[in-house]
Amino acid sequence: MIELTRRKVVREEIESSIEIILEEGSAVASHVLAWAAVDVLRGVAAARQEQTFLELLEAMVRPEMLKTWRALLRQNYNFSKHADIDPDKVIEGFDPELTNMTLLAAIEDYGRTYQQLTIPMYLFRGWLLAKSPHLLKEGAREDLIPHADQIFGKAASFSAVQSLYRELKRDRNQYLAFIPKDRLKNIEL
Repeated sequence: MIELTRRKVVREEIESSIEIILEEGSAVASHVLAWAAVDVLRGVAAARQEQTFLELLEAMVRPEMLKTWRALLRQNYNFSKHADIDPDKVIEGFDPELTNMTLLAAIEDYGRTYQQLTIPMYLFRGWLLAKSPHLLKEGAREDLIPHADQIFGKAASFSAVQSLYRELKRDRNQYLAFIPKDRLKNIEL
């Protein structure tokens, strides 16, 4: 028998979703796993009376738009779980980039909840933020992702993160060299 904790389940959901993306597997499976992690972490956060990443974002949404906001965020995930209301429905234009944003929310919630991230979580979050510097405030990129250009290259290409991930699977310690010593305590091995 295997003992499961919420932490172990969420870690596996997040890391499996990352692996599926970086190995160019099923976008749907990756999306479902990312949202499953968000859902579990929301329950853990609620029990601890903490806010999740998405709840912090929701605080900025106008109250009359909240229902629409939530429906837009979750429509692809709900579509993949439920078919009782409209079994013949078709989703047009599924954007895998939504999975990346969902994973970012899951990774941020995992870090807030457990005060640690795994190396694949750091790698994926770092790459996602490095490739989207326009999302970050001035100076935040270097604070969140020290040595981003050195790790991912100036363009932070998908092939660069794929290559790093494959190397990481062979030797996780290689990635630790890029993490400032004061942050090593935040690494869950």
